[in-house]
Amino acid sequence: MTAAVVAAAPTVGAFPAWSLLDPIILAAFVVLLARPVPAVLGQSQWPARAPKLALVVWAAVGAATAVSALGVLASLDVAPLGESVAPALAHLVAGTGPDRGLLHWWSWLLLAAAAAAPCWVVARMLSRRWRLRAARRAHGLLVDLVARWDPLLGAHVLDDSRILAYHLPGTFRPGGRGLRIVVTRGCLEGVPGPALDALLEHERAHADGRHAAVIGVFEVCAEALPFSAGARLALEEVRLLTEMLADDRAAARTGRSQVLAALVAAACEGPLTVRRPPRRVSGPVAGPVATRYRSLRPRCRDAERSPEPRTGRVTSPVLRRARRLVGPSGQLAFTARAGYLVLAACVICAPLGVLAAG
Repeated sequence: MTAAVVAAAPTVGAFPAWSLLDPIILAAFVVLLARPVPAVLGQSQWPARAPKLALVVWAAVGAATAVSALGVLASLDVAPLGESVAPALAHLVAGTGPDRGLLHWWSWLLLAAAAAAPCWVVARMLSRRWRLRAARRAHGLLVDLVARWDPLLGAHVLDDSRILAYHLPGTFRPGGRGLRIVVTRGCLEGVPGPALDALLEHERAHADGRHAAVIGVFEVCAEALPFSAGARLALEEVRLLTEMLADDRAAARTGRSQVLAALVAAACEGPLTVRRPPRRVSGPVAGPVATRYRSLRPRCRDAERSPEPRTGRVTSPVLRRARRLVGPSGQLAFTARAGYLVLAACVICAPLGVLAAG
């Protein structure tokens, strides 16, 4: 900005009013990205057709929210200098440009807060990672003691009548990859053979995709911002999207009907038995897969906790996974994928552009 424009600009206190434009714009970004954008994204139907792309979009929204929030503090810090954030910080470090004496004490305080906030989040992530590794190591050693290794399944079997399956990523195991797949005796007794293969493949997909690490980043953000409904919604959606990714991997190797059978057995804690003929179904959801889906609805405990609203949209995570396994397996068109990727890039670049504008 030229010296003539700066001289003609109105002032608020000791600095020009135009210098408050950056924090106002960034604050508007924070307001939009903190609640309305996650709400719209959470209500959208396309993430179920492209869960990996949806994870990228959610990550872009989270990163843009963090950059915008930190940018509000930083832009308020350098407002007395009459410059945008990037040029002002460059001049402060180089010792050129406006005099540092123009900065008030609260400017330095906000600048320290803007620098400390990301350091605090990173420290929480590292601390959480260290605690999780210790807990997983202890859990893995306990599994080695109380569970038996089944080489045919490639998993540890716990003597428990409940139907449970999980994996321990990154645990210490001499001579192994550090991965443990754990299933219970209830899985062997209550889940049919092909469905059990789908259940094991689902857990291997979680391990290979490092889904626990992805979820961990959003968990730290949700813990750091307990008052943010958007952060909680993002965590719920990311958890569901990773489950969908694992379902897709298992369905590609064992079949969608087997994945749905495993989902039914795990959700209902028992094999599926239909005591009366189901209602007649036609179209893309007809057949035995549709029978499993319809029988899942009244029996699934998760569905009882999360009833469907009158709009007809499924809100239960288990039922949302089941519906996409029952329905047609259409993928997003290339143009739609490219459009969402461009949108994600714009979401990140918008606050960065405001901060870097000279």
